[in-house]
Amino acid sequence: MIGNPVPFFRLTEVLFKKEVAQDIDYSSFNKVTRITEGSNEVRFTYGPEYARKIMERYENSILVSTKTDVGLYEKLQILYLYGPRA
Repeated sequence: MIGNPVPFFRLTEVLFKKEVAQDIDYSSFNKVTRITEGSNEVRFTYGPEYARKIMERYENSILVSTKTDVGLYEKLQILYLYGPRA
């Protein structure tokens, strides 16, 4: 054999990510108002002409971030929670 031998790899274990079902709610004008996946949730608020204005993201029922759409710009507010280990 000339040169370095090519190492041989064998697949010994396959792990599958546990699938979590999504629950999606829609408004009367067919826009998504809420997406829930496990303990995480995203809520959408719409303004005139059905344009999305606010997106709120929750983890374990605690508001984590808020994104506000203002015309051509977006405002992102991230909430930091501090605990005994912070």
